[in-house]
Amino acid sequence: MARVISVINLKGGVGKTTITVALSEFLSYEFDKKVLAILQYI
Repeated sequence: MARVISVINLKGGVGKTTITVALSEFLSYEFDKKVLAILQYI
């Protein structure tokens, strides 16, 4: 079953990309699953 986790903060410089990549890496390693991270830059 797919799960969706979102990291949202509209302020700049709060580490959204860093948190997203670190969380993706942790979940992939911890649960031995593939993780798709979609980063959108406006």
